[in-house]
Amino acid sequence: MWEIYDKLIEGIPEDLPVTSYVSGSNWTAIRSGDRCGTAMTVSGHNAIDKLPVDLNSATLKETAALAKSWNFRVATIGMAAINAWYNTMENARALGHMDEKDEHGKNAFDYMVESLAGKKVAMIGHFPNIERLTEGKAELSILERAPSGGDYPDSACEYILPESDAVIITGSAFTNKTMPRLLELSKNAMTCVVGPTTPVSSILFDYGVDLISGFCSSDAEATEKVVCQGIRRGLFRTGTMVNCEVTVHGLWRR
Repeated sequence: MWEIYDKLIEGIPEDLPVTSYVSGSNWTAIRSGDRCGTAMTVSGHNAIDKLPVDLNSATLKETAALAKSWNFRVATIGMAAINAWYNTMENARALGHMDEKDEHGKNAFDYMVESLAGKKVAMIGHFPNIERLTEGKAELSILERAPSGGDYPDSACEYILPESDAVIITGSAFTNKTMPRLLELSKNAMTCVVGPTTPVSSILFDYGVDLISGFCSSDAEATEKVVCQGIRRGLFRTGTMVNCEVTVHGLWRR
């Protein structure tokens, strides 16, 4: 079950230092020089009494290993460190990100909405305004750890995902350790992992992901400032949302 985490961590060079770290109510950011990785802050039930590593002297790779922690606040720091290495525009272009008409990148759901028409779509995580994007186009099932309205509880994934044509998974499923099982359940569906916690790495393609929709910071200082201020949507003004497909045939492109 740890294989995807181990491969992401192994791909990070040994000698990159952590140069700064900030954690806010919505996001967490880790820097190594000009590189800046982000992750959605997942608090869980455990506070951090003491980190397993000293971020004043730790390497990026050592910090990335925290992604395997069962303290989700600690694991958030690890995912941000992983993304500090992988989430760059250079990596995104190498994986096939081509759409740069909008300087801040095309919203993932705008990118994929036409390809969802007529399909059974399962979404892990209740993203804002997703019902508007799929209204009249897809049969949408939303699964949430804290369900509201017409959401399904997350335990319904065992039943809903294997019967879905497309599955959209929040990148924070890496943090809470549900990602390996969610990908296994989605193996027969078009699968997208989305959000600032998502590593922009081809390693995800090896585990059945068809579309990576992640975030690349273009201004590390601005990203850290937004994280400190707790501005949820403001993060996206400090970088670019990128959409990278496993195939040049563009299963998700409209």
